[in-house]
Amino acid sequence: MVPFPQGILEVRNRLWEKIARTSKVAVVFASDEHNYHRMLITDTTRVGILKDDLNGNGKLDDGKISPDPAFSLPTWFVISGGAGAPYYTEQVAPWSKSVMFFTPLAHAVMIRADAGMLSLQVVSEHGQVLDEVPDLMGVKRR
Repeated sequence: MVPFPQGILEVRNRLWEKIARTSKVAVVFASDEHNYHRMLITDTTRVGILKDDLNGNGKLDDGKISPDPAFSLPTWFVISGGAGAPYYTEQVAPWSKSVMFFTPLAHAVMIRADAGMLSLQVVSEHGQVLDEVPDLMGVKRR
C-alpha cells in the first residue's frame, strides 16, 4: 500500500481554499459530530497550516495553530448530526471563537432558497427554532 502524498491538513486546506475563493458558495454542510454547530470560516480562523508543524512530526502538536490567509471569502460551515445518536457537548478547539451557535439537541436543518436569498433555520424535535440565519449569502458581500 502506498501512502497518499498529502495529509488531511493539506487536502482540507486545498479544498477550503477553492471554496473560499468563490462568491457562489455560502455554506458547506457536514456531519459525523453528534450535535449542531454553525461557524464562520474566514482568513482569520485558526485552522492550522503546514508551517505550524514545527518539529516535522506530521502533527499539529507544537502549540501553534494559525489561520490560512488563502481562505479569502468568509464561508459558513455547518455540522448537523442531531438525528438520534448519543449527543455530546461542545469541545474547546483552536477555532472555537468562530463557532456562532452550538447545541447538542436533536434537530432538523431547513434551507430556504428564494430569488437571490438563501436562509437557514434549525428546529428542535419539539418545534423550537434553535438557530436562524436569514441571509447566508450575506457573508460573501461584506
